[in-house]
Amino acid sequence: MKPMVTTFPDLLERVNLLIRELGEADLSINPTSRFGAYQLELAKAVRSRSAPNANQLKRWHRLLIEVNDLSMIQHELSRPPAVFGWERRTREVLSGSFFRSSDGKNTHARNTQFELVVAAALRSAGYELELEEPDIVVEMAVGQVGIAAKRPASQRNLTKTIRDAGRQIAAQNKPGIIALDATVLVAPDDGEITTDDFAASESRVAVHAIAVAKHLAAIAGLRVGTEHVFGLLARVCVPTWEPHLLRLSYVERWPIVCLVNESDTRFRSCFDLATSLQNAR
Repeated sequence: MKPMVTTFPDLLERVNLLIRELGEADLSINPTSRFGAYQLELAKAVRSRSAPNANQLKRWHRLLIEVNDLSMIQHELSRPPAVFGWERRTREVLSGSFFRSSDGKNTHARNTQFELVVAAALRSAGYELELEEPDIVVEMAVGQVGIAAKRPASQRNLTKTIRDAGRQIAAQNKPGIIALDATVLVAPDDGEITTDDFAASESRVAVHAIAVAKHLAAIAGLRVGTEHVFGLLARVCVPTWEPHLLRLSYVERWPIVCLVNESDTRFRSCFDLATSLQNAR
């Protein structure tokens, strides 16, 4: 998966276009919302001629990631044939705080955003899907697969989050995959990696992402089992800062761990998903 590298003028142009396109879909951005705040912050970044301070760096990284998430959601879920209900669900995304760590108990917007990011990633990988319970239903080789997408608040509630996802999948009586936003486990405070060697940082994030996915899969295997759940998909998204180039970016990884072995008919769907996501991103 390639790192996200862009310039602020290009990103501001994309944000302005995105806001116009969302408006055409009757999804107006309130100037006081977090995405309105991102637009204003981008305009400041474009005018800046000096290296960002620590607070600016944190804000600019957050808007970079969030704007790209919303852009991917809009692009992938609205393209013909549009995924039914994407507008209604996207409307739920537009609230929330500037930083995910500031949401407190008001997590509905970003929880929904993660569900839609997972759906967009799957659609970019070539899968047909519906925004139905457990959160997403995807057509795979094994048939319809239910995906429960969850954002753990911290390390402390991992087991509960995974159990809730397992119950959500089991209630639909379909084979399923648990998708978890594991970023909070890697970068809990929205912190960035400062580096003079981006490739080394990218490799470091990749190794960490795989280790986190295996840890989460072990919990799922122990606490949920494989009667209904056959895989665990994790998303890790870590900001990077290269001061010698004045370049900010982020590294995104989507590792998947199969919970079943090759003799299980569901294994192939898990393997195909891993390959498709790697090729698409």
